[in-house]
Amino acid sequence: MTLLRTPEKSTLTLQTFSLVGGRYQVEWDHVMAATLVASVPVAVIFALLQRSLVSGLTVGAVK
Repeated sequence: MTLLRTPEKSTLTLQTFSLVGGRYQVEWDHVMAATLVASVPVAVIFALLQRSLVSGLTVGAVK
């Protein structure tokens, strides 16, 4: 956050925090929409790669 020169280049997590941090009135609909936008791609990628992730973890665990 200290290395960013403009607010437009900040990550989605920092933008979501800026919606909540330091305000007297929080617009929860914007916060929930930003949280949904941030979490859906991660959930989709995990659902697609779950089988290979679990198989890679179990291969390393067997002696």
